[in-house]
Amino acid sequence: MMEQEKEANRTGAFYKSKAEAESLIALHKRMLTLRVVELSSNLITKGLAVLIVVLFGALSLLIGSFAIGRYLNTLLESQFMGFFLVCGGYLFLIVILIVCRKILFDSLLRNAVIRTLFQMISEK
Repeated sequence: MMEQEKEANRTGAFYKSKAEAESLIALHKRMLTLRVVELSSNLITKGLAVLIVVLFGALSLLIGSFAIGRYLNTLLESQFMGFFLVCGGYLFLIVILIVCRKILFDSLLRNAVIRTLFQMISEK
């Protein structure tokens, strides 16, 4: 009889601690899910903000390029030379970016992305 009571107490304690452990695991799972949702929503929000800034920057660059092209056309008294000069300037920048892409994009951009991700994680 005594052994049955001890066994019942052990079994009850086991089930109680098992229930607490399952509750704790469920709580940690929920917290992890909320953390992932928070980080991903922050990342998406920042990505959309960058996309909007890039879009407006590209639009400004396009309009400014047309204005500079027209101004150079007036100075050179030509219909197309100003646009060709602007296009040549952009081609020159593209060549420089292609030559320096390993330095600029591989290391600097990767480091900036990693730094941003770690800052997002450490803020929380």
